[in-house]
Amino acid sequence: MKTFVIDECDIDEHLGEAIRDMLILCFPHCRETFSRACRWRGNTPLFNVVVRDGEIVCGYLAVVDRTIQVGPDKVRLAGVGLVGVAPVYRGKRLIDSALSAAMVEAQERKFHFGLLFTHRPTNSIYARNGWLELTDRKALYIEAG
Repeated sequence: MKTFVIDECDIDEHLGEAIRDMLILCFPHCRETFSRACRWRGNTPLFNVVVRDGEIVCGYLAVVDRTIQVGPDKVRLAGVGLVGVAPVYRGKRLIDSALSAAMVEAQERKFHFGLLFTHRPTNSIYARNGWLELTDRKALYIEAG
């Protein structure tokens, strides 16, 4: 298995198609969305982490660049999303290397924090990779900024 980071602008047509195919396997209810692009809710990744077994894309995640304001301070967040492992590769902890590569890259790019939203069945994956669950925090989302 090989894990590598690639900027969104450097993904060629062949790799893009392989990523989309893997995302459709992971999220079949989003087939329509992923048949067109490797994006979710209009978010374009800054960089991607791809796990390959030879030419097969078996794991993937995307990182978007967001700046938020916390009190008077601006904070740069590496927003992790589209985390998936092809069904036949699950249980091999492939996502561990992808998350590690993403956060090393985010640190090199001077992000302050990583942030992801998930659902309960996957919480243990993120916990074993050092992510902390924040359930008592309040957030305000403002579309225009």
